[in-house]
Amino acid sequence: MGYDVTFHAISKSELKKYVFDVLDDPSLAAERSKDIDENEDNQEDIQSIYDNMLQWISSSPQKCDDFAETFSFAIAAISGYLHDFYYSRNFALSFIEGEHRVNFLKSFNAINDSPLSNYRDVSGGAISSNYSGSGFSDDPKAILEFVENHELAVDEDALDSFKRSLNYCIDNDLLFIEASDLVVPFTNESYTNTSKMKAHFLDNITS
Repeated sequence: MGYDVTFHAISKSELKKYVFDVLDDPSLAAERSKDIDENEDNQEDIQSIYDNMLQWISSSPQKCDDFAETFSFAIAAISGYLHDFYYSRNFALSFIEGEHRVNFLKSFNAINDSPLSNYRDVSGGAISSNYSGSGFSDDPKAILEFVENHELAVDEDALDSFKRSLNYCIDNDLLFIEASDLVVPFTNESYTNTSKMKAHFLDNITS
């Protein structure tokens, strides 16, 4: 099947305001949806993302074994409304194996005092399957240095998207996130705001 990978960015304050605060107080969901996007259709989609996360919390407290497919995927979806993001095909930091395997990604349950700290994440912070999200990296500069110092068997466009996303995070002091199949161009399937997607096949990466 393969993976349609997207690279995302979110700030620590955005993560708290648009995810953790809503998980702590679900009554904030409608207000936060309006803060994120002025478009009413997009607000409805964001509300659906919140509803899915809140449903898991209410039905399986502290027992969410598919953390990457629920919470991490939803966080990546929300970040796609907040910031530009980049598309890749079948390449992600999560997929690097062997001697080059370095764990730069941390699970969202590792953040102290977050509403997700008591949830199990068997993915270890990496993309675990199709339709899943990674954890985050708060050191995208280290990832970029790693990539530049190692020769990876990666498609040129995919590697370029990866580096652009890392540089965007570095320049704006943002956390780096990966997701699989959040956007599937071949079937026009999307769970985030595709108007912010940058992709070589769309010819919207210009410099």
